[in-house]
Amino acid sequence: MERNREIETLFRLHYRPLCLFALHLINDVVSAEDIVMDCYLKLWTKWKEEEIKNPKSYLYIAVRNACYDHNKATSNYTDVSIENDAKNIDGISSEEQALAEEQANIEANVWTAIDSLPPKCREIFLMSKRDGMSYAEIAQEMQLSIKTIEAQITKAYKRLRENSQKFYHFLLSFI
Repeated sequence: MERNREIETLFRLHYRPLCLFALHLINDVVSAEDIVMDCYLKLWTKWKEEEIKNPKSYLYIAVRNACYDHNKATSNYTDVSIENDAKNIDGISSEEQALAEEQANIEANVWTAIDSLPPKCREIFLMSKRDGMSYAEIAQEMQLSIKTIEAQITKAYKRLRENSQKFYHFLLSFI
């Protein structure tokens, strides 16, 4: 029962950052999520048989390797390019690793905050910021006034700002 709680905690803390990590390696959201879920399942299965000292590291390595396998199976990657990519990842410093992990955590937190917006507000916000649509284009597509779109974007920023100043500064970098 204790292992199940540990897996649950690991899942809550690292699922989104692992998905983003996988997404950067394979550029396919559905496959990235599948790979991460498979790696959690493998961790849970392996943990029944033996002690895993650092499950977080295990997950990142398992996801990375699974992404390389996925790329090898679905594209024109050669073994040489995969080995070179692996050497580059293994060769990064602990500072660079920590920075990449922090960035992935920030991205995960931003998406969590965006997911917490009311549905209509989230949709408008994503159309504007993710899809690069103008307020007029959004208003036309959603059959709303431009003032309503402006109000929803303002509401989204206010809610995100309330969640964390880090998210706000991160989001401003996209404008």
